[in-house]
Amino acid sequence: MNIKKALASALVLALMLSAGSALAVVGQEPLAEGEVTVAGIMPVEGDEGIMPVAPLVPPEGNFFIGGQPVNIHSLNKLAPVLEYGTVAFLEDGRIMLMGVDENGAQYAKLILNLNDSTLILNAVSGDPMALENVREGDVLYAYVSPAMALSMPAQASAELLFVGIPADFVVPTYAEIDNVIVNDDGSVILITNQGVHITVNDETALSPYLSRQFILPEMLLPGQKVLAWYGLIATSYPAQATADKLIAFHTDYTGTINLDSDGVITLNGEALRFDRLAMPYISSGTYLVPFRKVVEALGFTVTWNSEDNSVLVSKDEAVLYSFVSGAHTVQLGDAERYITHALDTFLGVTYMSIDDIITLHNLKLVA
Repeated sequence: MNIKKALASALVLALMLSAGSALAVVGQEPLAEGEVTVAGIMPVEGDEGIMPVAPLVPPEGNFFIGGQPVNIHSLNKLAPVLEYGTVAFLEDGRIMLMGVDENGAQYAKLILNLNDSTLILNAVSGDPMALENVREGDVLYAYVSPAMALSMPAQASAELLFVGIPADFVVPTYAEIDNVIVNDDGSVILITNQGVHITVNDETALSPYLSRQFILPEMLLPGQKVLAWYGLIATSYPAQATADKLIAFHTDYTGTINLDSDGVITLNGEALRFDRLAMPYISSGTYLVPFRKVVEALGFTVTWNSEDNSVLVSKDEAVLYSFVSGAHTVQLGDAERYITHALDTFLGVTYMSIDDIITLHNLKLVA
């Protein structure tokens, strides 16, 4: 190894050690000059090939990349909770639900807070209903935020209400698609955030919400929310059912991102390829990615201002957010938002936490 090459390798190794990172794939062959790789762990070149550099203290994590624990908070999003009861009153955008205790006595169970985005649907047809259709004494099912106010009774924001429920009727499941498995026969299995795998086949009455557009099972995407009506459900883990009817909503996400256990990042179905000198790495349990590479792959323009070391992210001349290199916050419109990990810069490349990329660009993390 010549002196220049040795110095370059030593510099990269020192930077990686200072970040407390595990940055290599054991057993990987050295890369040729200029070669790129989809592997998500930065290689460090040495006389014997790729040298693994272990973190000083392995942190706890909810995801593993190359066998190393990584915290990805986007994995921890909680699904809405199904609640039900009898309507006691409705006033000022709030509904009081009454429950029945083990002795058969009624009690104030939950206050539902409604907003402009709360869906009010007929439980049988899935058609939208007016709030005026909700009356005192009606049985109401609601999908609500799991974050409830600690009051007496508890309060929660309502995402969806089911009304017009016949006696002994099983209300549909309201779920978000985490992943889609396409079978050879054209049917699909929807892995959802409600702990049930829903099969959609050619016998399922499938339609988009409030649209006459034609839709096929394979057109369903991660991030879409669905209403699924089904009868029998397999008592397995996870639960499994075949939908008799399914209504698909338009997704609120701008795209999808997948991160596998090798650290490979896939955006909207395409795996990203990184230059060997600007690759993702792990620091203190956080997965950091080359900011410009990922954001430009999402279709955004990244502008660097050398005068104040600031970065501007825009699309079609509209600014999405901006930040100063090394900062703990980004400017998002009129608001300043903290990010999960301070922006790092190595060898002129800015790195951002994969969590912050997901949040700032409203991406669906595919399970």
